[in-house]
Amino acid sequence: MTSGLTKLEYLSKMRNLFYITRGFTLANSAQALKRAKQSERNRQTNMAARTRLRTKIKRVVYSAEEGNAEVTEAAYHEAVPYIDGAVTKGIIHKNKAARLKSRLNARIVKLKQA
Repeated sequence: MTSGLTKLEYLSKMRNLFYITRGFTLANSAQALKRAKQSERNRQTNMAARTRLRTKIKRVVYSAEEGNAEVTEAAYHEAVPYIDGAVTKGIIHKNKAARLKSRLNARIVKLKQA
């Protein structure tokens, strides 16, 4: 399909745009309708980015629970750019990102000491 979307993702995207453009929104002007479309598109993008972020964090946590320091550290270094990117895109607050990185790093330090 277009831009690497699966058929199901494409149909879902079109369905959401249909609801926005066919009267399921309170938009009374072309400007408001355009803004509704942009909001829906941004919402889907943010949801996908948030999901990727959570997955990366879970990989660090699960590998730390298994007790493998090297794998945990590799997962941490893989997760940090996603955390920083989420801050840049406005998905999470910069203080939350700092807290996440600090807590994940504390798990790594604790693993190395054990």
